[in-house]
Amino acid sequence: MDKNRIQDIINEEVIDALKKLKELDVRKVHGDKTLENPDTGNDIKLRTALKAKKSSQVYQTAKKIYNKLKDQE
Repeated sequence: MDKNRIQDIINEEVIDALKKLKELDVRKVHGDKTLENPDTGNDIKLRTALKAKKSSQVYQTAKKIYNKLKDQE
């Protein structure tokens, strides 16, 4: 295997690992943030909302908040 190709594979693996760490950090730091569940009117934690069905309104809202927080860090 080419030395450059090996370096590319290593770089891809490192970048993937860093992305996962960043995602875990956002959930850990901001997971207790609450938002209103439009279906029930009750408050729900961000980390719980991210586990909802992807088609639900609460998931869509949580995903937008999550993406903003992830981009800020």
